[in-house]
Amino acid sequence: MFEKVEHYPVDPIMIGADYFAADPRKDKHNLIVGIYQDEQGQAPEKFKTLSC
Repeated sequence: MFEKVEHYPVDPIMIGADYFAADPRKDKHNLIVGIYQDEQGQAPEKFKTLSC
């Protein structure tokens, strides 16, 4: 089934995730697109109620 799927170029946004993972600094901030989560891994209520 997947034999005919062509190779897709790397998404530039995802390259940023690789750079972030490779950066050893402890004070870095991940600016990759995502949903904010608190220390317990929960998104604020206003994000939970959004629907597309």
